[in-house]
Amino acid sequence: MDSLLDKLSKAKIFSSLDLASGYWHVPIHPKDTEKLAFCTNFGLYEWCRLPFGIKVAPAIFNRLIRRILTKYKIDFAFNYFDDIIVYSSSELEHWKHLKTIFEICEKENIKLKLSKCVFPQTKMSFLGYEIEQGKVSPNNANIETIKKLQPPTNVKELQRFLRSVNVYNKFIPQYAKLRYPLNQLLKKDVKFNWTNECQDAFDKLKETLTTKPVLNLYNPDVTCHVFVDASQKSVGAVLKQPDASDVLHPIAYHSRTLRDYEKNYAITELECLAIVDALDKFYYYLHGQKFVIHTDHAALVWLKNVKNLRGRLFRWSLKLSMFDYEIKYQKGCTNIEADMLSRHPVSHHLQHSVHLLDINEIKTQQKNDNLCGPKYHEVKDVIVIKKRNLYKIVVPFSLRLKLLNQAHEQFGHPGVQKMLNLITPQYYWPNITSDITEFVKHCSVCQLNKKRKQKRFGLLQQVPPTSTPFECISVDTVGGFNYYNSTKKFLHIVIDHATRHVWAFPSKNENSETYINILKQIFQIQVPVKLLTDRNAAFTSSRFKKFLRN
Repeated sequence: MDSLLDKLSKAKIFSSLDLASGYWHVPIHPKDTEKLAFCTNFGLYEWCRLPFGIKVAPAIFNRLIRRILTKYKIDFAFNYFDDIIVYSSSELEHWKHLKTIFEICEKENIKLKLSKCVFPQTKMSFLGYEIEQGKVSPNNANIETIKKLQPPTNVKELQRFLRSVNVYNKFIPQYAKLRYPLNQLLKKDVKFNWTNECQDAFDKLKETLTTKPVLNLYNPDVTCHVFVDASQKSVGAVLKQPDASDVLHPIAYHSRTLRDYEKNYAITELECLAIVDALDKFYYYLHGQKFVIHTDHAALVWLKNVKNLRGRLFRWSLKLSMFDYEIKYQKGCTNIEADMLSRHPVSHHLQHSVHLLDINEIKTQQKNDNLCGPKYHEVKDVIVIKKRNLYKIVVPFSLRLKLLNQAHEQFGHPGVQKMLNLITPQYYWPNITSDITEFVKHCSVCQLNKKRKQKRFGLLQQVPPTSTPFECISVDTVGGFNYYNSTKKFLHIVIDHATRHVWAFPSKNENSETYINILKQIFQIQVPVKLLTDRNAAFTSSRFKKFLRN
């Protein structure tokens, strides 16, 4: 249904046609009528037309109507079972489209039910949605029904409520997070206990829909922007596209509750999971075109730097490699409003905020340390300071080392700048920058694993196009296959630039001898003019250079 609605992004005028007794348009072959026999008080009867109630009837009928529209190469109408929607960019064009559809119906003997047909409208209800130029919103009648629903008294009533709301989940930001308390009541062997938390979740879900949320329809000619978020309970994403004024509007929301085993992931893994989950959900929109991911890109940097990828990390890496994306780093402070504390600054999860200290612990230690200062303010029993129009929590001396340790270890021993980005959007104390710098410089783990500085290699110049086979061939290696019940760990790929022909050689190692044996097989066909490789030690070794000279 979503893919059909996306076709309406550029339409301004709509009409809806309803087929009369839809399935009866499909005749049954005379040899097969006996298969549809049924017994009555007056004897045995057989259907001559496709009856209602047969399991395969919807698929057969839907395919038939779609084939008819495809047969006449119709690109201004589509069907959803017995509903046909006709859409156009102007009223004059729309009348021509309707005339074409009526002529097709006459040729194919398709009968319409006039009382259920809706003709030229700029705003129309279709499949439970209200559609107008470039926008889609929930149907008013359905929203009114949800609005009148009373709080459920048992699991069955709760399931009915969640089913009715779930139809419009793509209109609800942080949907999984909102319904989390209600999900707990659906668990097996859990007593149905309607708490205040459940009532709040129930009211918020209804309120979100009854405020009439509106989404823009997807436009394939405009760049997509994906905003991702992760918390300890759920992951979520928003797909947005800019309008003519470059203002980003939401196309769809997505969120889901974390599975039990996912709750054990580190915060960086959760950030990465949110990105992978969003790409899975919006695959239909994102694959094959360049798009922008807005996030704290530490998750992707971390994934790229992990050595010996295996299991889910290897699968995530493969999924990300399928897409053409650009990462835009978004500071946490751009998401924090001036009244940060009124929204519980520590527990409120933003795209760049991190859970490092408990708010109650901060309050207790601030009182014990007797924090005071002319620039300090007290908001909801928490001492804060205003910096650049942002309120930041003043960290007492007794908690500073704990904060630094947690941030440094939880995020994989980041450098000074990364630590500043993690801590300073929310927390403050005098000389915070110099304290963070000294802490990172004296971290023993960082010092032991710090890479030595070395001169950077020059960038590879653009390889000129080739037109002759074996004018230039490339050699490269993919690793990590030893975790998939394979005795071979590496796959060596040789590609001819002119023909794009590929040779693949599995092996247990990637030393000079392996590459020499591979190239000997290639050279038996023909010796290339040029050979392109990276600076792997196997290729820069004297043994390999001697082989090439020979």
